[in-house]
Amino acid sequence: MPSSPLRTFRVQLHLAETNEVFSLPQCQNDLTVKKLKSHLELLTGIPLHFQRLHYLDEVDLPDESTFKDNEIVPGGRIIMHIWRQDGWGHLVAAAAEGETVKLVHLGVTEDFVGTTPYAELLGPEQKKEWVAHRAFVALFIASHRGHVETVKFLLRHGNILKPILLWV
Repeated sequence: MPSSPLRTFRVQLHLAETNEVFSLPQCQNDLTVKKLKSHLELLTGIPLHFQRLHYLDEVDLPDESTFKDNEIVPGGRIIMHIWRQDGWGHLVAAAAEGETVKLVHLGVTEDFVGTTPYAELLGPEQKKEWVAHRAFVALFIASHRGHVETVKFLLRHGNILKPILLWV
């Protein structure tokens, strides 16, 4: 008996930190969460390693699981949270909204004088790399969202050249 073609269906993605809703029209039961996250990186501008996906409860969906494994149904709503350690959720939200002033207070500039519990453990060179990484993530998100002035600010003040060169 020939197998029937996989049926595609639509689900919604709710990005909790920004309260945005995205439509995901080409879903199938055999779609893995890992593959979905790669697609969501392009759709939402949120780096893959920051994505925590939930469906119906607060348990993270395992990357290797499928829509079928998680019983995700047509019209369902997947919720994306941002990995919350060290203020990344606030940074992602500010970058997505193009809120440059907030980003300055969240550790994206070379002259950042504030601190976080994690940053207090870092030496001067490590802190410089930490700030550059945060600026790079903010740049990735802000540029994806078309926030030109925020992008210009981050390029001028974010000390991100080294992370960009390492990433390429």
